[in-house]
Amino acid sequence: MKKIIKLTSLFFLSIMVFTGKAQTITITIGNSAVLTAVNSPSLSSPIYSINPGGLTSANATFVVSPLATTVYTMYVTGTNTNSAVQTTSTLATVIVTTVTQPTVVCMGTSSVVTAMNYLGLSGPSYSLNPGGISSSSATFAISPTITTTYTLYVTGTNSNSAVVTTSILTTVQPGSAPITSVSPLSQTVGCGPGVTGIASCTAILPSTNVTHYWYSPVPSMSTPFPTVPLASGGQISTYPMSVFNGSVTTYTCVVVDNTTGCSSSKTVQIVSNSGFAPNFAVASFSSANQFTLGCGTRSVTDINIVGANTNPPPGGGVVTYTVLPPGYIGSYSTSPMVSTYTTNLPGTYTVIVKDVGNMCESRLLLSVTQNTLTPSIFTSASTRTLSCNIPSVSLQGSSSNPNVNYLWKRNQAPPLITNSILPVSTTTAGASAPSATVIDNYTLTVQDNNNTCITTTIVTMYQNIRPPLAGVALSGITPGPVCQHSMNATNNSTTGVLPGTFYGTAGINSILWQGPFPQPTVTLSSTYVIQTSGSYTTTMMDMNNGCTTTTVYIATLAPRAAFVHTITGAQANFSNASLDTHPNTTYFWDFGDGTFSTSENPQHTYQNGGAHLVKLKIYDPVYWCSDSVIQSINVSGVPCNANSNFSMVPTTVPQVWNVVPAYPWNIVNAEWSWGDGSTSNTLYTAHQYSAAGMYSICLSVTVSCVASSSTCTTYSVYRGSQAALVIAINVVAPALVSGLDANKDKDQFNWNIAPNPNSGEFNLNFSGAPTEKTQVLISDLTGRIVHEQWLETSSVSTTVRTENLPHGLYLVTIKSGDLKLTKRMVVGQ
Repeated sequence: MKKIIKLTSLFFLSIMVFTGKAQTITITIGNSAVLTAVNSPSLSSPIYSINPGGLTSANATFVVSPLATTVYTMYVTGTNTNSAVQTTSTLATVIVTTVTQPTVVCMGTSSVVTAMNYLGLSGPSYSLNPGGISSSSATFAISPTITTTYTLYVTGTNSNSAVVTTSILTTVQPGSAPITSVSPLSQTVGCGPGVTGIASCTAILPSTNVTHYWYSPVPSMSTPFPTVPLASGGQISTYPMSVFNGSVTTYTCVVVDNTTGCSSSKTVQIVSNSGFAPNFAVASFSSANQFTLGCGTRSVTDINIVGANTNPPPGGGVVTYTVLPPGYIGSYSTSPMVSTYTTNLPGTYTVIVKDVGNMCESRLLLSVTQNTLTPSIFTSASTRTLSCNIPSVSLQGSSSNPNVNYLWKRNQAPPLITNSILPVSTTTAGASAPSATVIDNYTLTVQDNNNTCITTTIVTMYQNIRPPLAGVALSGITPGPVCQHSMNATNNSTTGVLPGTFYGTAGINSILWQGPFPQPTVTLSSTYVIQTSGSYTTTMMDMNNGCTTTTVYIATLAPRAAFVHTITGAQANFSNASLDTHPNTTYFWDFGDGTFSTSENPQHTYQNGGAHLVKLKIYDPVYWCSDSVIQSINVSGVPCNANSNFSMVPTTVPQVWNVVPAYPWNIVNAEWSWGDGSTSNTLYTAHQYSAAGMYSICLSVTVSCVASSSTCTTYSVYRGSQAALVIAINVVAPALVSGLDANKDKDQFNWNIAPNPNSGEFNLNFSGAPTEKTQVLISDLTGRIVHEQWLETSSVSTTVRTENLPHGLYLVTIKSGDLKLTKRMVVGQ
């Protein structure tokens, strides 16, 4: 049986040396990284592996696509210069990040960044770098002075109870306050219809994409009340000013850079030379539906004049109210105290409150904004391509606008999901499933509840859930004389992804091999040794998507000879137990006592007790091979006798005699004494005499039941001529002397020579074609080979042509496998 050594066993046998230089690679989530194991000691015949993953390869590179930051260990196992098995390793850290939108923080202020637990880890803890801050909260306050990319880490436990870490990259850029000026810095005004001070505010840098806010110190307001007058081109804004509750009143212009959100402010002063204007406040943007003027048809805004009073307080004089619409030019009339005005027209309104007693006017500019800005919208997911490894994700929608509603719609399905999180899973819908690479298009609608404006985006989700095309190549069985009892199964699977698509280069691994008992179960191996016929299963995995396919196949090996037996008295019953035989398999039994059978399950009665060696030889016509097995059986139902008798007979070869033991089958020890002072301690042996004469030949034997016997006989050996100086004796088995028609396996097939006698040209005819490579040898009576040739295995008749053979007697020998059959042939025609 072939020994299989797993790679894990090599680790225990080797010297572990950590010499590799650590690698650090940063990827964004959904992408792959290529890691390379470094064979720094230049080990011979290296084998590479990686953990986590449990992959083994002859290639030093591995493609990984982790969902979270992972530390990998890559091993290299091979033979060093001292011929010892050695293992080195390399550490590689793959940092997995998601990328958020850049954030601007104004100089001198701080901002908040938030780590997103997009994998839904349990018990999360959070940290921030640079800064080295750890917290149980997902938010961190930052105040960078230069553009900085922060990494926010989330560490927790996933659904498999493994501790993992995810990360998010966010770039924060400091912003500067705009450069502004106001003019004049101070002025003096009086009272009267339309009499106010005018100040202008200029944005110098940047001069565009800015917003102006004016704050007036209305006593009834606890905080300054902003107005938003937009100057032509967004560069200069002007504002009317009045004096309240004293001789000096301060107004403030605030300019906001709309790109960065940074702002700067300038103040102006106004001095009264005749009186004070009424105090009041304006509450704007109030309506039953809480909308400013925006995208919806219900956008109506009320302008409310609140708490007007005359000076000096507490006052009580009569005041009048006037609201001038945007762009109004010309005279106007005052009205009684109508404090609420409704409008659905955006623009800058002039709100006038007049003290009827001193004719002083208070003016405020009120900008009613038509807010049609759509909300920001972002989508994120741990991956946009689902697979068998990641069959589902949560598609996360978000917006920087604070008061919004979310609406997800799957294009091919009517249900709507009013949530920022949409679960998405792989699908098998469609006739060609799972060939579809697009799951669906998902539309996210975000509505700003302040202005009813909406933003939509379409997210396409993909999938790769195609299993590999499993394939197993079987090799190792070659038809031939000797039956082979093992073969190799090799993974030759291919990817099942659609042509023209690309999902990585990790390849197809055979992750599980299983077969019938007693075959072992083997994991993560490209090959598998099959030593038992039967049904096998192999599971292949596409390492790019984690999808698997299991294939079932039948392996048939060449037959293996085996038998069992029972003995009752002198009778032995033999049962064929050979494995992997076919209907045309043939059987040959050698019972170890000089008798044979070609039955599949024969019976045999022994004439002598003791141990006998029984051989079963089978021939398989499918693989053209034969296999045999020998067992020792003990026959105890008849006496066990030692028989040392033998006979000596001449052969057809001059000066060669055969010595034949009478019953050699249970002999375990034998010794020959040749009568010329020499001995042999082997039963089947040979001896040569140097001279003719009378010699006493003795055989002493011990049989398997320990009985012993000795027999001596005197024979006269002679020379046939003076040239034949050596007389040879061969000890042969009894079956080999019956008409030169040799051998135990003669029942395997019958053959004849026709015609016989002949002229040197004849046919060899077989009752059944020889099943093994067959040789024909023709020799004369001196033992000299005069002709030889090889026969076709499948032939039942072969013509043999010899040339110029002298008339006489010849021996024709057929050698096929371990068969050796001899017949006489006369050449004389």
